[in-house]
Amino acid sequence: MTLFAAIALCALLRCTLGYIMGPHRMLQQTASSSVDAPVDTAVLLTLRGIGTQNYTAQKSTSYLNTGARADLYSNSTLKRAIHFFDDASHPTWILLSPTGSQEGMVHGRIIARSPMPASSDDGGFGSVDALLLKAFGGEGTLASCTYIQRLNVNGGGAPKGFHTLPAWNGIASFEAAFPYQAIYTFSSGGS
Repeated sequence: MTLFAAIALCALLRCTLGYIMGPHRMLQQTASSSVDAPVDTAVLLTLRGIGTQNYTAQKSTSYLNTGARADLYSNSTLKRAIHFFDDASHPTWILLSPTGSQEGMVHGRIIARSPMPASSDDGGFGSVDALLLKAFGGEGTLASCTYIQRLNVNGGGAPKGFHTLPAWNGIASFEAAFPYQAIYTFSSGGS
């Protein structure tokens, strides 16, 4: 196992253990870092997302975020949605029925972000920002969705300063995925 693979595995285990230890632990992490939707919105759906933030190593010893991939769950273990970036690089969510068929879809455009504080559960890489996105192109049960929030994010940050990782060594185009979890809230209304 390479050092890079070992570091990524440790990050995955730390984020996964945070999830296994229960929702209260994650939800209590950062109550003050949320990005609020307008006051005149109504929550349609709240789901827990578990997945990866995906990066490509640059020659400049940094990583370029190339998107995300996550499965979203209801309060039970029922997978209710998937999150990914479409061919136009838009964040996209597909809502699934309990039987697994597509029930709705929506895209988002980032309109606000809030940095997440350091956490002992973020795998050592930090966390990606909390976000407020303006929804567009909603279909089916998400046709009325106007805002999407990514809240209480844990993990998914790009590594910084790890001398043995590809970007630090100038190995361009090397793809890396770092685990994260977050709460996604889909809302309607608002101005």
